[in-house]
Amino acid sequence: MKKVVLLTIGLAFSAISMSAQSFPVKTSDLKAAASSDSQTEKIKEALMKDEDLQSKTIDYLKKDPETAKSVMDLASNSSSNSDLMKSILGDKSLTSHAIDYITKNPKLLKQALKVVGL
Repeated sequence: MKKVVLLTIGLAFSAISMSAQSFPVKTSDLKAAASSDSQTEKIKEALMKDEDLQSKTIDYLKKDPETAKSVMDLASNSSSNSDLMKSILGDKSLTSHAIDYITKNPKLLKQALKVVGL
């Protein structure tokens, strides 16, 4: 009887210690987190804060045939990447393309979420 009680207590402690461990985040979990509206706002916030993220996103939008002309028009009126990013985020279609680009790239998504503390 004592063995059963001790075994039960041992299993309970091992279950508690396992639940306290942190497990690696899967890419699919990051994509699911980014799909919500609040996460979209966090990505927009990260785009305004992180110059590297801005640069990579702007380069992508300049090369994408669907967005290249619009971005080049906005770039001619902007003095910096930060100004250009504000203009991009002011355009619904360009914002959608930028958010899609980041959410489909796990490294950039992780970078964006890290910038805003997630």
